[in-house]
Amino acid sequence: AALLVECEALVAAQRISRDELPKIILRLRAIEATDDDLVFVTAATIRGSAHVAAAQPEAAIEALAEAVRRSSSLLPERVRALNTLGVLYTSLGQSGAAMAALEHACELARRLGISTSEAIARGQLGAIALVRGDLDAARAHFGAQELLSTRLGDRHGRARSLTYLAEVALDAGQASAARDLALHARAVAEQAQPPLDVFAAFASLLEQRARSALGEPPTKDAVAALRRRFEERRVFLGVALVDAAQPDPSSRRRAFEQLAALGLTQRMATLLIESRATTSSERAIDESISVLAQLHSHVADAHAADLLFLAPGTLGAIGARRLAAQRNLAKLAALHERTDGLVIAVSVVDAAPTIGELSLPEPGVRAVLVSACGALRVWAWPADTARDIISSELARLAGSSARSVVVSMKSARIATVPFVGEPFATVSGTDVLALVVRAHALAPGTCESTVQDD
Repeated sequence: AALLVECEALVAAQRISRDELPKIILRLRAIEATDDDLVFVTAATIRGSAHVAAAQPEAAIEALAEAVRRSSSLLPERVRALNTLGVLYTSLGQSGAAMAALEHACELARRLGISTSEAIARGQLGAIALVRGDLDAARAHFGAQELLSTRLGDRHGRARSLTYLAEVALDAGQASAARDLALHARAVAEQAQPPLDVFAAFASLLEQRARSALGEPPTKDAVAALRRRFEERRVFLGVALVDAAQPDPSSRRRAFEQLAALGLTQRMATLLIESRATTSSERAIDESISVLAQLHSHVADAHAADLLFLAPGTLGAIGARRLAAQRNLAKLAALHERTDGLVIAVSVVDAAPTIGELSLPEPGVRAVLVSACGALRVWAWPADTARDIISSELARLAGSSARSVVVSMKSARIATVPFVGEPFATVSGTDVLALVVRAHALAPGTCESTVQDD
């Protein structure tokens, strides 16, 4: 009992001072050295939250996963750990894992009658559904959260759920319902003690957007006042969304840059779609939309449907570029699994064409593009590729005037394969920078080839 009381005291301590987080985490680890499952699960769950606050997601996942594992007979504690884990996975963009944890927590909480935990899970599941474009599921989850929060007298939960319900209605084209829900959300937020200023501000933003959709745009003074509210509270997403809702190009450009700083690719893609003229296609903008929507299939699919007749040539070019990139990624992943060495080629090409035009190998080619920057290209082949094939492919990829260094090394590996947004794969077991220096020193049209058995 004394250890459980200490755990709760440590919860309060981490809310007061972030500087104390390392000491709190150490103490929680010490408390976890017990055979008492209840004490262990409680301490591990709190430690998971402390790691989240300290921006240590991997350590948080380890602590929370262990808490879930040890809580099979401690169902209320299991719900708490699952909810915390689900919220963390949501913040990391791991929506599949987040949904699995949150759905488990939601069902357990419902069966146990733990309404607070069920409301938390419902709210998070609604947010995931909204991001995925599943408006029906989002509406159901936020509606359930609003009902539970009303029963609990939880104004924070009510304000949150009503604000999201307004956004769902707006996305569904129901501007009148969105306006009414936003007004209700703002009233709930403002009547809380203390007032929930951020929720009230977001509700006001949704009200302005809904009124604009109904032909009643807000005044410039109202927009400026709302923008200041977000700025004063350093809620940068709110600032960006206020700018995004304005019709002038300068505000939308500013919003686009703010959303980029926050890493919100889906909202960036949506903003570009809204900004693009509906009767024409600008290829550069449509390519940017497709790139930004890579992780958001419902946005990508809707955009492709728009281009089907509006700009079929652009749609075809985007498709061909995506297929080439996927093919290159597949070969990188295959090389990542090999341990028998690589043949690495570093080339300085005569010009610096786009990646899609020159560097990404065609179907049937064994070469894989590892990196590209300006006129510099780095390619790789499996170690057992015939030398005449490498020579032929390199000549076609780099051009006759390129300066190239080709090295076969048993120790070379594809160390990492890039996720979307990472600039390139990485190579271990060889000094690529030294190869770049050697290539730059060669005369145009020269290829230097060596074998290093290390």
